[in-house]
Amino acid sequence: MRKSRLTLIFGTVFFLFGNAMSPSAMAQELATDEPTRIELNSGSILLGDISGASSGKISFKSKSVGLVIIPIERVVRIRIPKSVVIKFLDGRVIRVPEFEAGLDPFEVITENGAEAYSLIDIDAINPEDWLLGRGIHSTGKVRLSWEKQSGNTEQNELDYNFNASWENLKSRWKIRGEGELHSASNEKTSDKFTIVGKTDRFLTGHQKGSHIGANILYETDEFSELKSRYILGLYYGKQWYTSPKFKFLFEPGVAFVGENRENKDKETYPALSWEIEINSNLLGLGTTTTLTQNGIQNLDNFDDIILNTLLVIQFPLISKFTLDTSFKFEYDSGVPATIDKMDETIKLGIGYRW
Repeated sequence: MRKSRLTLIFGTVFFLFGNAMSPSAMAQELATDEPTRIELNSGSILLGDISGASSGKISFKSKSVGLVIIPIERVVRIRIPKSVVIKFLDGRVIRVPEFEAGLDPFEVITENGAEAYSLIDIDAINPEDWLLGRGIHSTGKVRLSWEKQSGNTEQNELDYNFNASWENLKSRWKIRGEGELHSASNEKTSDKFTIVGKTDRFLTGHQKGSHIGANILYETDEFSELKSRYILGLYYGKQWYTSPKFKFLFEPGVAFVGENRENKDKETYPALSWEIEINSNLLGLGTTTTLTQNGIQNLDNFDDIILNTLLVIQFPLISKFTLDTSFKFEYDSGVPATIDKMDETIKLGIGYRW
């Protein structure tokens, strides 16, 4: 019995090993390792892996040039030799064991018969679940900067900044906040806080890539004699560029502003508002550079303007932690004459993003 048992074991091992090394198994292994092939209208051929595709651009990791973003209109042929999920601009989603297409239209069999598509009809490749209408996509960042000095003068400075967003295919919600709490010799020298909430509704059809939204802002700054300021606004936004090298968002709108300052009557006024956000990875080394600007122009008094500009350079450390350098410029023409209208701050802090 022992001999038969050993024979069975060795026979089974030999059978499995033989099948693993058989020509068909080896061919399957080689097929699995076959790279995705993209031919461009310039005649170039790229071999590598598709990280994903959306908004008419393919994120492709080439073996020769690394990660590149390719506008889909530059592609004349693509071959993906493995299972792939493709979402088209009309909302149709298909999963195929492999995919190959060129300039000529290709057919997709549907419950209503064959439908013709072309490469420019592709909206996303291997989209995340939320892009298929399942669940909500969330992102966020938190940044802290703390400085403590002791000696003849004791100083404590805490600066914080956070933002988070949640979105699905139809809507997006954002919240962001920032503040400063500084003291010297146990006397408070800075105490300011701002929080903003936004909701966006994505537009479709020829307005795709645009959105309409509403926001609410509340802020206070004790040492610029601002007891409180609130802003209620409506805006139209458009993401003009979406490449990792250059992303550009512009949101012009209208707002209603209420202010309560020390030694002044409460004031309310209509205003023009705008928000600009630029993101780029052009500096390389895994860094992310973000420039944001928020502006409020008083329509009752054109000499009254609020302008906040923030430049942040994030350098990756470990896991999701970053080393952040921020340059902040805050201009408020309505502050008392004894206070500078422009406030500049440079900070180095630790950030965490998800």
